[in-house]
Amino acid sequence: MSAKADRVRVQISDLQVQVEQARLEKERRSREQQQPEVKEQDRFELASARNLIERKKFSWNRMMSDVERYIPKEARVFGLKVQEVAIPGQSAEAQVEIKVLGRSPSQMTQMMEDLEKSGGLFVVRQSNQDAPSEGGEVSFTLNLVYSPSRGAAQ
Repeated sequence: MSAKADRVRVQISDLQVQVEQARLEKERRSREQQQPEVKEQDRFELASARNLIERKKFSWNRMMSDVERYIPKEARVFGLKVQEVAIPGQSAEAQVEIKVLGRSPSQMTQMMEDLEKSGGLFVVRQSNQDAPSEGGEVSFTLNLVYSPSRGAAQ
């Protein structure tokens, strides 16, 4: 019986060694998975870097090219202001105010109709038209939502 007890003791000892090794391995993994301490300056720089990457997702050149296609002939843009750029998920959206000088009041209507056909690329939120000038030209302002991931320009 003593030989059998010795074998059981050896097995228990082996199991205790395995348990201790598993515990040490778990502690080692836990230390490796802990997030490093980030200083306030590092957080600020990281947020700035993320912000820069997000802004790069929005192409100003593409927006100008896209809006240009919806400007009526013989009308000209005299103001374009991007009021806000949001990046919900992975697609960018911008609040855009565009001021146009047209030859007649019907050009605003034409432009709004054309924008409605953009398939969601542009959505007209608000419009304003001034009285015709002495020369007959009419200025109008459109507030748009520009979503480059949608619409006909893809």
